[in-house]
Amino acid sequence: MKKIEVCVPLESLEPLRTELAASGIVNPALMISCGWLSPGDPGFSGRKPHKAGTANHCKVELVVSDRLAPRAVQVISDLLLARKVDASASHLLVLDVAGNYHFESG
Repeated sequence: MKKIEVCVPLESLEPLRTELAASGIVNPALMISCGWLSPGDPGFSGRKPHKAGTANHCKVELVVSDRLAPRAVQVISDLLLARKVDASASHLLVLDVAGNYHFESG
């Protein structure tokens, strides 16, 4: 299993849920919204400072199978690109269940 953490602008939260559900990756009800992050707030359990611009961002966590993790990362990345989300204002982590990094962007 892989845990995916992503920080997205508030206006991208529902489109993210929709895209992941449409792709058959995750039931949107299983996505965990971990609260709102504002500029300067530490994000992702202190692993890296959150570098948002001026809009509020939301940290989202989901757990997917090893098999679905690459597809989930692709769907999230495509959505962030399509919505022209500034890479410095988003953050994407993929970890295994023990908390080891497998992928990090942002």
